Amino acid sequence: MIQFKKVSYTYFSKFYTLFDFSYKFDAGNYALIGDNISGPLTLIRLLAKLDTWYKGEILINNVSLKKTNYKKDFSVAYISTTPKFFNNKTVLDNVCYPLKSRNIKKQERINIALVTLANWGWKDKANIKVKDLSKTDLINLALIRASVRKLDLLLCEDIFDILPPNILDKISATTKIVVSNKENDFDDYTTLMFGLGNLKE
Repeated sequence: MIQFKKVSYTYFSKFYTLFDFSYKFDAGNYALIGDNISGPLTLIRLLAKLDTWYKGEILINNVSLKKTNYKKDFSVAYISTTPKFFNNKTVLDNVCYPLKSRNIKKQERINIALVTLANWGWKDKANIKVKDLSKTDLINLALIRASVRKLDLLLCEDIFDILPPNILDKISATTKIVVSNKENDFDDYTTLMFGLGNLKE
């Protein structure tokens, strides 16, 4: 369970992308609908610990987000529109990395990565260097990399001009929270609408 309690976040004086925001995310799929300045992106960046200053409380299974270890306590993947990789390494090396950082032995992580690449139809790209991939391929690779482990939480920026929402069906996660500006693409998701009502006078 993920809970926001009166969370506020501001980039500059008086404009709050989130203001006194409270909501409980149980297991399931959630679509946050709105543009980038109206709160959805801020919300998932806070959950990913990419932005760390905020007022209020964010709890993960009743423990403060600030005290939650994402390698030991709670498994999270973040899909960005501009994902980061080791560009001079191969696709296989990059898919193996989340497993390496969790101390899975080399041969086991290679086996897991190869099976995952095959499941996504990417086995023939295993030895391509990431720097030679297209933007669409990079986002696909970020999804593939996320799918090598069972996730508690998948966070996804608005990639849905490039890829269809059902692409996320291939990733196992207890909770999925995605950002989009298109409401009608997410029939099977709980939808939260964000507007520009975040100005504090």
